[in-house]
Amino acid sequence: MQTEKPVILCSRCLGFDSCRYNGEMIPAPFIEKLAGFCRIINICPEVEIGLGVPRKPIRIIQKKDTLKLVQSESLRDLTEKMENFSSGFLKRLNDVHGFILKYKSPSCAIHAAKYYPSMEKSPVSGKGPGFFGKAVLATFPGYPAETENRLTNFNIREHFLIKLFTFAKFHSVKKTDKAKQLVDFHSRNKLLLLAYNQKNMREMGKLVAHQKNTGLKETNKRYESLLLDSFKKNASHNSHINVIQHSLGYFSRDIKRDEVSFINNLLAEYKNRKLPLSALRMVIRSYIVRFDIDYLKSQSYFEPYPAELAEVSDSGKGRDLKHI
Repeated sequence: MQTEKPVILCSRCLGFDSCRYNGEMIPAPFIEKLAGFCRIINICPEVEIGLGVPRKPIRIIQKKDTLKLVQSESLRDLTEKMENFSSGFLKRLNDVHGFILKYKSPSCAIHAAKYYPSMEKSPVSGKGPGFFGKAVLATFPGYPAETENRLTNFNIREHFLIKLFTFAKFHSVKKTDKAKQLVDFHSRNKLLLLAYNQKNMREMGKLVAHQKNTGLKETNKRYESLLLDSFKKNASHNSHINVIQHSLGYFSRDIKRDEVSFINNLLAEYKNRKLPLSALRMVIRSYIVRFDIDYLKSQSYFEPYPAELAEVSDSGKGRDLKHI
């Protein structure tokens, strides 16, 4: 089965067009790199609702539990227009697997957009998603959705890529409408699912085993729900260490004592946040190839996304932010 390329919706100002309110474009090297492995579509909700470039900034005004999107100086209320556009556009967006949206944008942000009590100069009264970003989270709950600044952190970036490529593969499986493809998908992703949510992995295994009774369409629906839930949060370092140690059991008796010690040292470095998961997986993969272990070679865990996208660079940003 040929797996389709993941489809990502990105904010247009992130390397595509000079469409920000001040006529600028934001460099986005990570998105440029993704373009070789994904199909990328872009959107600028503010331009789509008729605002020009350059334009007067817009601001989210918070009055108790009500949010309004208002343009400065003219005090034009754009709330209804933005909500209608966002709802209509996203409902027509059939094939999409992830989102990279502009940080802090009152339209695109998925978190950290500033809320103000009025259009006058005043301190921030709160933070949250922008209007288009909020619609994305509501329409595609559980999908990979990040901002460009958080993706400079390697832990957040890896989690995003793992979700993105796993979801794209599952969508390819659904399109085949073949029970065998679902069995194969679950088998190849067992270790990955073990790392993310052991309880869900077992439930998904039961669904696959009894799909003749449930019916493939209903099985796929329930399986997808559990898949989305499994990747809601990043897997813990301890969960990844557990999977690596489980994998070591397949060849630990065939390697020298100092090699075992070396791997244990790498696990300690990973646990102490001094080594990215991608680097640790690369080392284990070398042993899998060396000992020709078919089961482990079939596991997506050891290459859940193209190796060319693996980077160890890390800005340090985003570590303390809640995963979206």
